[in-house]
Amino acid sequence: MSIVNDEQIIKVLKQYNPWWQIPSAIKEESKPHRRLAYYEAYRMLTHNTIRRFVVLFGVRRVGKTTIMYQVIEQLINEGVDPKNILYVTFDNPILKLISAHKVLSIYEELHSLEGFEYIFF
Repeated sequence: MSIVNDEQIIKVLKQYNPWWQIPSAIKEESKPHRRLAYYEAYRMLTHNTIRRFVVLFGVRRVGKTTIMYQVIEQLINEGVDPKNILYVTFDNPILKLISAHKVLSIYEELHSLEGFEYIFF
């Protein structure tokens, strides 16, 4: 028996991804000032011929999450279906109790996805 059920996980995912319901909700999380790291991350993520992961690293509270929100906002502005964008933080007490594989499985069951998926951890 699992400590956390699927409904709890879905509730947390919906809280972290309000753009699934209201695409403009990302504007509340994103900040208007773009730093160099944003442009580099976005360029690498959207490169036409190279499929890769983009890793942002740094000490706590330097803006990694802000950059992810800014990239998410840009993707939505460019027409990516907001449901194809998943943001998850495993700092959440509920998500700490499950695997990334479980989160992805629930996410894929929740939405019938077409096209590229963008996953932000």
